Amino acid sequence: MKRALILYARYGGGHASAARSIQDYLTKHADGVEAEAVDFMAYLSKAIDKLSVAAYEEVVRKAPALWGTVYAHTENGGGALSRIGAETIKLMAYRLRSLIEETAPECIICTHPFASQMCAYLKREGRLTGVRLATVLTDFAVHDQWLIGSEQIDRFFVAHAEMRDQMIQRGIPAEKVFDTGIPIGEQFVRNFDTDALRQEFHLQEDKPTILFFAGGMNGLCSEQVMQAFTDMARYLEGVQILAVAGKNLELFETLCGIVRRYNREDEIQVMHFTLRVAELMRVSDLVISKPGGLTTSECLSCGLPMILLSPIPGQEEKNAEYLVRHRLARLIRKEDNPIGVIFQVVKNPALLEQLRSSARLFAGNFSTMQICSILYPGCELPY
Repeated sequence: MKRALILYARYGGGHASAARSIQDYLTKHADGVEAEAVDFMAYLSKAIDKLSVAAYEEVVRKAPALWGTVYAHTENGGGALSRIGAETIKLMAYRLRSLIEETAPECIICTHPFASQMCAYLKREGRLTGVRLATVLTDFAVHDQWLIGSEQIDRFFVAHAEMRDQMIQRGIPAEKVFDTGIPIGEQFVRNFDTDALRQEFHLQEDKPTILFFAGGMNGLCSEQVMQAFTDMARYLEGVQILAVAGKNLELFETLCGIVRRYNREDEIQVMHFTLRVAELMRVSDLVISKPGGLTTSECLSCGLPMILLSPIPGQEEKNAEYLVRHRLARLIRKEDNPIGVIFQVVKNPALLEQLRSSARLFAGNFSTMQICSILYPGCELPY
């Protein structure tokens, strides 16, 4: 029995979701492979994990510009900050070695750059003899933190061809880099009875459907998101909206109150946390969301155009730049009136069709299968 160890961390939702998608696929479709996904930060120290995740969420919510500064500073060497980080990575790598020895994997797949750096250090020190290392980048831009220790990494998986070219230009051998896309769940390439789903969700055939993600990372919600939703409830008629509030109960109740205030109960449904995102996407015509790497990849796999808002400075801004440049999305910028941009897209059939046409080129791409079949040939499915 071969063992695959998948390492992730909870900074945002994408790293963990990517790891679980890979684990699920290998478990179901890779004969002779036992896959285990582990939150490596929680393994190393539950106290540090809890504190650092809370700190990350607090900075992103209250001081996003500060996070953008950290992102930019660590992109180009990072000076003292990166040197401190490198020493910490070495210390944590020795603790991570215990997990690796316990599980005895023949392949380690990292969906967070810190895990990739730790494993690369251990391999360079001769502690991972015979272990294959794979790194899965979970955003639409290359950041230098993903490339530390690249000589020890056997495979890199990236979101698109431009990223592959950029990595090759930075000296990564071409045979190591694969533009598969960011891992998504199998449900996003599954066929659904959309007519039955529309009936179940009480959707009318003659009205376009907007899927609105209000919660973002761990239920956090920005002022721009709230303004966009409020203005849609007040002004945007002739459409139906499926709004997902995430895990934030207070946000859920606030959105429900807005719907009641403007008497839009017949056209706007507010949902709490849901595991049926793939089904919601199948019955939608447009998604409005923050440009997280995972949500964006899910939308593209379903061939859905997007309106993006409130990107986190750093990785989400880079995601948005790529999507806008390739006419896959429109971005609501800080200076924009959100409802004005939404009207421009929703009420302009030619523009909406242009976005749809671009998004359809990505429809059906099952990135997770591609990644797993490269690492374990023979586990492809007939999608």
